[in-house]
Amino acid sequence: MGVKDIQNEIPKIRVSLNRVGSTGIKKQVVKRNGDEIKVFTPTIDAFVDLRGGQKGIHMSRIVEGINETIEELISEVSVYGDFEDICVGLARKMLEKHNYASRAEVRLKANFTVERKTPATGIETEEVHRLIANAVAEADEEVRVRKTIGCSVLGMNACPCAQSLVEGYSRKKLEENGFNAGEIEKILDALPMASHNQRVLGTLIAETDEDERVEARDLVKIIEDSISAEIFEILKRPDERDVVIKAHKNPLFVEDSVRRMLNNFYDKYNGKLNDNAVITSRIESFESIHPHNAFAESIATFSDLRGWFEK
Repeated sequence: MGVKDIQNEIPKIRVSLNRVGSTGIKKQVVKRNGDEIKVFTPTIDAFVDLRGGQKGIHMSRIVEGINETIEELISEVSVYGDFEDICVGLARKMLEKHNYASRAEVRLKANFTVERKTPATGIETEEVHRLIANAVAEADEEVRVRKTIGCSVLGMNACPCAQSLVEGYSRKKLEENGFNAGEIEKILDALPMASHNQRVLGTLIAETDEDERVEARDLVKIIEDSISAEIFEILKRPDERDVVIKAHKNPLFVEDSVRRMLNNFYDKYNGKLNDNAVITSRIESFESIHPHNAFAESIATFSDLRGWFEK
């Protein structure tokens, strides 16, 4: 006597579901590139849709499909990521394993590192960033896939508003101490101006067609070029000085950073992506003088970026 397939029974309440699957699946991925070895432990969420006339999905096929697919694809993944392509393969596998589904979605998050040197002493550091990948596969006459790659990077912003207030206060104090207008300008131009500063979390995400490519390392650089200054896991005294001076010479609101990210992304990928690519730019600032955070976000198509930034 065969085992009864309860999942294929008709439910008492015939309502279709958008996402059914498993979350928090962890897998270890080891990548080799010559002598360089990188170890990732991504966390994967995988879902399919479910029609109203079926009680449940076959949940074991989720992990089964991940196990089958990840080794097949891993040789195609660069040492720094390309996890969005793993998500594409997994989404296609989910549709194959669940032939009653018309839509599959796979989400993946993992830490990855970027090597660099501190600004003054040149100490080599390894900075850890958060990678975000996603793929959605929809089955009609053929399977159509959209994929997403993004990352989150910690950095530093100095507040331009507070800096302007401190500059006004400094100018008045210099006047009171007998400095003339020319001397005051020279002093203010020569010295970094105080402000409150805070860590910020920058996130940049690109949703594209399956055959397009966005590099995670490019996203890291774009984010870091769009904030007041980078931060480092280790800083000697000359490095600390340079980071603080750089931040206070480049004060930015969260709004400024979001707009810069969009502009910098457009400059990097103009001519490389279709206009239907969707770009999410986000900054959250962990305010040092407030008990709450500041936040700004923009979601725009590449066509929107072209309209704003094309020269």
